Amino acid sequence: MLYLSHKLIPYSVQRTFYLILILPLLTGCSDEKIEKSTKLQEVADIMKKVSDWQLNNPVERINDVSEMWERSVFYIGLMATYRTTKDERYKNIVLDWCISNEYKLGPRRTHGDDHVIGQIYLELYEEYQDPAMIEDIVSVFDDMMMYNWSGRQVWNWCDGLFMAPPVLSHLAKLTQQHQYITYMDSLWWDTYEALFDTDDQLFYRDNRYIDTLDVNGKKIFWSRGNGWVIAGIVRLLNHLPKTHPTYERYLDVYLKMANSIALRQGIDGLWKTNLLDPNRYPISETSGTAFFTYAFAWGVNQGYLHKNIYLPLIDKAWVGMLALINEEGRLGYVQQPWHEPGPVYVEGHQEYGTGAFLLAASEYYNLLAN
Repeated sequence: MLYLSHKLIPYSVQRTFYLILILPLLTGCSDEKIEKSTKLQEVADIMKKVSDWQLNNPVERINDVSEMWERSVFYIGLMATYRTTKDERYKNIVLDWCISNEYKLGPRRTHGDDHVIGQIYLELYEEYQDPAMIEDIVSVFDDMMMYNWSGRQVWNWCDGLFMAPPVLSHLAKLTQQHQYITYMDSLWWDTYEALFDTDDQLFYRDNRYIDTLDVNGKKIFWSRGNGWVIAGIVRLLNHLPKTHPTYERYLDVYLKMANSIALRQGIDGLWKTNLLDPNRYPISETSGTAFFTYAFAWGVNQGYLHKNIYLPLIDKAWVGMLALINEEGRLGYVQQPWHEPGPVYVEGHQEYGTGAFLLAASEYYNLLAN
């Protein structure tokens, strides 16, 4: 029985009072759950829409061998679509493509671009436990470890830090052969020493840009190049044991880059291709933005980035990218294959841009779900 001012209140009045107080709270909780569910469904739907458009509009290639990395990044994104939406169709498409490639890496045995497809093989191997899926990966890296390569020789462009290191960390995890981590560390940190600028806490694309200024006297830090690196660190750390001696070193670089990149977000939520001189090419670009969004959302999800600081940046980037997806599902404003800041066009699309967006969407989905 409910008492008010020391007087007994009849049950019928109690019940009315209870409903007046409690029902709005229950309704609010219900509305919140509905809103959350709606947002999650919207992210899943846009992932499917973008994935389907790209599948129906494959980019024609001059050389399917040397440009395999572009499609590989898209198929990494397709696996993210599968993991997020639970739609087996996407996994089966990826599986068929990998079978058609006979689970082989590219023909350039030491080139990171030809190793990135291994990220997909390893993800499938986790599910199917078929040794044939990783046989060529093991062969390639076992051969590489026989030679005294330095990072500056095999990963001498910053994009390479997305392509190959996550393959090695994942391979070490699945095979329990820790020499792959040791090898990855030796190459990664050598490339870091060569290309990382400790003042601006960003990576030069390659050694051509060190001590080189643009026409406005600014250092040249390429948006997508740094997107490759920070997204590559995320994918590397996903498989590197937190107790490993170099885990905190990688995390430290990630945090420094995140801080530097966050400061350079545009008012539209996107990033320009030239991070230090955004007015040099004033049109915003989506592939670098997608990689940054992916990395930031991962950092919040893992508790490494402060939610109150980074969540508004992530939300702005997400809204900004959605505005550049047309009704059919094409992600535009993707800078074409290149190695430095440059112009961006409305119609510009590429499979790696789509793959980067799908990775961002998958982590954004996790962020909303949590």
